[in-house]
Amino acid sequence: MINARPLILSLPLIAVFLLAPSAVSPGNEKAGDQNAVDDPMHWDKYEHEVGNDRFSRAYIDSVMAARNTKDNHGLGNEVSLPYQREKLVFDGGWGVLRAGWGMLVTEPAPSDPSTVNFIGKVFSNSFVSAFYKVRDYVQAHCDASNLYPLFFEQHISEGRYTDQRWTIFDHRNLLQSSVPARFWFPWSDASVLMNLIRPMKLPSPSIPSVPSPPVRTSRSTGQSTRT
Repeated sequence: MINARPLILSLPLIAVFLLAPSAVSPGNEKAGDQNAVDDPMHWDKYEHEVGNDRFSRAYIDSVMAARNTKDNHGLGNEVSLPYQREKLVFDGGWGVLRAGWGMLVTEPAPSDPSTVNFIGKVFSNSFVSAFYKVRDYVQAHCDASNLYPLFFEQHISEGRYTDQRWTIFDHRNLLQSSVPARFWFPWSDASVLMNLIRPMKLPSPSIPSVPSPPVRTSRSTGQSTRT
């Protein structure tokens, strides 16, 4: 017969062991630092690894010149953003398992105040990166006055898969040039649409009232029932 008394006495000790904070030994500071880095509030530790392969301004200008694309600023109706800079950070994962972060950034172009950049970043934390490292970066270069997309670039790094693509928007001639030729990614249009709708003052939706079904009284029981 199994004696249950030692097991009962050991349960509080097990609970104390599991709930007590773990101390980091002098030779294990790196593991403690890594746990801190994977904290949801430490996304900035990995952000610098995303977007390092984005196209330079000189490369974008050379591509536009090769495609005979002129300046497309100031063609549409002017709109204004309710902010100049914005950064939205999303902590992603599956249940209690943290996987990484997603980020949406709006900022003016560093060397061109007439252009605003809409940037999307996705990057995995150290746990997921150990077997599937994700460092994705997309950017839409848009006219700051009307949010027309001018140039879109995509840099994907997911595990062993990498891909770099771009699209030029020639609004004067209603043309679009992409590499590869059939590449089209709606993220630039979606980001522009989102920022166009946000400053709008939309009317409150009207909620129609649904009439209640008529009440009928049963002759046999005298109780009220709905049909």
